[in-house]
Amino acid sequence: MADIRPGENLIFVCGCGHSGTTLLWAMLSAHPDIYGINYETEVFLSSYRNNRHSLGPTRNIVVNFYYNILPSKHKRVFRRLGRKGYFSFTRTKESILVFFEKQMLAAHKENKRFICEKTPRHVLRIDQIRKLYPGSKIIVIVRNGLDVTASLKERWGNFRNAMERWVKDNSKMLEFRKKYDFHLLKYEDLITSPREELENICKYCDIKMHGSMLQHDKTADSRQWELELRRNQVHRHLTDRRGRWKESLDSHEVEQFMEYAGEMMIKLDYKLD
Repeated sequence: MADIRPGENLIFVCGCGHSGTTLLWAMLSAHPDIYGINYETEVFLSSYRNNRHSLGPTRNIVVNFYYNILPSKHKRVFRRLGRKGYFSFTRTKESILVFFEKQMLAAHKENKRFICEKTPRHVLRIDQIRKLYPGSKIIVIVRNGLDVTASLKERWGNFRNAMERWVKDNSKMLEFRKKYDFHLLKYEDLITSPREELENICKYCDIKMHGSMLQHDKTADSRQWELELRRNQVHRHLTDRRGRWKESLDSHEVEQFMEYAGEMMIKLDYKLD
């Protein structure tokens, strides 16, 4: 097997959260030649959860354990320290290189040539990824803003924050689009024409398409994902979730969205219906 060279065999999947990044990661990781990192590394963000980096998927278990045994009067302080970054650190260029070297060794042990990393908010760091790994493959997936906003609202309970997140992330992506090369696709196209979209991705990554990618719910990485929610997303078959915003957003919210995010919908070639 050819040696894995830094950058050339790295695949980064990103895009605004709830746009299909987990589904796309699962499809790619189902390829027999691709090693999927089974948690969001956040490796290019400005600050990183040290526990997550060192403990991987067990981070939440450890943090929750210590939180649960604290007396009630100390729990508020615990949360405040976390928000202020006392459980975080700023990662250096060298530590990022070391991190991916370790992932390359893990991939080599499984006889896989490519590494696939998925962190949605890396869409804000495409410039850093491209500068550190100019030979890497970056894949950005976008989705109808109404559906994304509805999904994020369901998760966060805040319509305004959900809408602003979609606009912010995709505005930054379009800004990077003018300077850097990366592959861009729509969630809707991945759902309706998965083979065609995966063939395009494989061509971009210079890897041969494999049928297992269309059976990701059966063949995806069996190692446990960081969260139960993610495991459910990874192991379920393709489900058409387009248009679900009609069940989640009221007429006033739709009107607000169109006023605030309508221009972005047009830029991403989505109909304003």
